[in-house]
Amino acid sequence: EPTVSRCTVELRMKFLGILYLYLRTIVDVSAQDYDFNAQIVGRNDSTLLDYDDLICLSCQCYKETSSSFFIDCNNLNLESLPDWLDELENVTDTMFLDLSFNAISEISSFPSIDVWNLDLSYNGLRTIKSEALLGVSQSVLQLDLSANKLDVTGLEEDCFKGVSDDENSTAFNVIDLSLARNRLHTVRPGLFKYFGKLVDLDLSENPLDPLTEEMIIELSSLSTLESVILRSTSLRFLPESLLAGLVNLKYLDLSGNRFTQVDPNLRLAPTLESLILDDNLISLLNQDSFQGLDNLRNLSLSNMHSLRSVEELTFKPVPNLQLLRISNNKQLAWISPDAWPTDSDQPLALKELDLSKNDLRYLPSMLLHDFQDWNSIDVIDIQDNPWECDCHNEWIISTLAPIIHDSHPELAQNILCGGPRGSALVKEEIIVIQQLTSVDQLPCDDKQFNPWLRNFNLPSQQMSSPPRPSKKSLPLALTLTCVFSIIATSMMVGVLYLQKSRRAGRRVLRRNPGAASARMGYVPTSNSGAETGRAAGGRYTDLPDRQQQTGVHNQHYLDDEGLEAGSPNENQLRRQTSHPFGRPTSEES
Repeated sequence: EPTVSRCTVELRMKFLGILYLYLRTIVDVSAQDYDFNAQIVGRNDSTLLDYDDLICLSCQCYKETSSSFFIDCNNLNLESLPDWLDELENVTDTMFLDLSFNAISEISSFPSIDVWNLDLSYNGLRTIKSEALLGVSQSVLQLDLSANKLDVTGLEEDCFKGVSDDENSTAFNVIDLSLARNRLHTVRPGLFKYFGKLVDLDLSENPLDPLTEEMIIELSSLSTLESVILRSTSLRFLPESLLAGLVNLKYLDLSGNRFTQVDPNLRLAPTLESLILDDNLISLLNQDSFQGLDNLRNLSLSNMHSLRSVEELTFKPVPNLQLLRISNNKQLAWISPDAWPTDSDQPLALKELDLSKNDLRYLPSMLLHDFQDWNSIDVIDIQDNPWECDCHNEWIISTLAPIIHDSHPELAQNILCGGPRGSALVKEEIIVIQQLTSVDQLPCDDKQFNPWLRNFNLPSQQMSSPPRPSKKSLPLALTLTCVFSIIATSMMVGVLYLQKSRRAGRRVLRRNPGAASARMGYVPTSNSGAETGRAAGGRYTDLPDRQQQTGVHNQHYLDDEGLEAGSPNENQLRRQTSHPFGRPTSEES
């Protein structure tokens, strides 16, 4: 009883506490109204508009600046442009209008509103009618039509037509257009002729390969373009005429395509400053890879699982390179010590070097112009490589790893030893080894180490990584697997067939409890209509329809009523039921 009382008291105290908090919440809420001028968390200097009209009751409205605001109407299940957009025609403030993640499948006419950023992505949009965007052609600067279902027929002729500037031209003032993740293989002739100020164009994740003549002509006509994204479009090469017209191109993203080499036509874009070639089928880089790209400053060559080597003088044509990312290339095991020209008097411009997540075991100290150039690089990342912690890599342990640790300690955590194989140093942090181990304690051999050779003049058994499976063994393994699968399947089918045959041959005898001596057997029915559904001398007459149609039924009861011993009928039935599948005897015949 004391225990019950104590529990009751505790429950009452908890209930009173909850009731107190609830009443306090009611008092606090009723004591003050919502402050529409309060700061919105996560949005810089943005405040809620004090709107009472239909627009801000349906959408979220935010004040961006004194002369612009943000209307967020995403994910409202809208199937068409809302009628209340017409109310914004008289608004003089510029706005950001977000209509993404709805179900708007067609745009026939957009209201004439002052919107500088229009987001229509993720709508399942299929059709943009002719002159549909005429009302926003002079105000909109960023237009997002990505992640829809637009194809060459959905973008109707003059769908991007703008208001006439003069007697001879019409202008669509957008500078940033995204048509990514649609169904565009080609476009209508003249589709882009109204974009006289377009700077950024995103066509990624469209089935563009091979580029059609219409697409090439339309793209090359956009002389104002500075950024083009062609990511994941299945391209294998760039037509020569494509880049010839892009005289202001500075940024090009060709990642996720099927290039087997750095396309030589890239030299036709000498203004290029940033090039993304990630996730392609390129196997090596050499001195011809980047010819003509003198102005290149940012280069990314990551996630290329076929890349094996970086050859001599690869980076000689790009002396202004500032950011180089060669990461996550699982077969990249060798970089030539002469990848950069060592005889150049020009100072190294490189400020960020990413060599992480490759298969590098050794890194030559003479890779750059001068040994002191390693100190001039702001960010160096060499993590997640199977580095050999032996005397041939002594400079990484004693010099490079401490440089990285001093400038960016977080980038030194995963610089681990991958060898020598069987050594106690494997999987240890190199910066720890540098602090606890002297140089003369590092494993060493009597071989003449040569960084200019792909195998470094070391025996193959000394390499630390486990041997990779041979490509020739893969087809053999697949063939053997298929053969064993066929044999196992055949055996299983055979076993199932035998089981089925045994069940079909087995006849289950049944006894009639109402008869003195019941006889059972397989008795075919008569073909005559009068005997259909009844066996000769039998009582069982309710046969299934299927049996009545075929004229055959299996075990049923045969009574002895009306049959005398030794009668012809009895002998005939005995002979018929004794062995239903045997040959008839001479008497039967």
